[in-house]
Amino acid sequence: MLKGKRELIIGIANEQSVAYGCAAAFVREGASLAATYLNAKAEPFVRPLAKTLKCPIILPCDVREGGALESSKIKKDRGRSKRRWKLCPLYGR
Repeated sequence: MLKGKRELIIGIANEQSVAYGCAAAFVREGASLAATYLNAKAEPFVRPLAKTLKCPIILPCDVREGGALESSKIKKDRGRSKRRWKLCPLYGR
């Protein structure tokens, strides 16, 4: 169903997160994913999960900072994708 699609996944926190579950389903359906992590503290948790999902692109992304989604790697792949899922963690403050 998603074979050949390139998708950006935002919000993987751990293997229990909704974003990870959705990402795994996208991969099962044939999508290729780019995964992001919030900061250096989150990277050691997210990177192994992204590798499990065979993500060719794993980048930091804090959407609170201007230009966070303007990475040349993301822009290059983003132009090839007709469908995008942007998943953000839900949390209270």
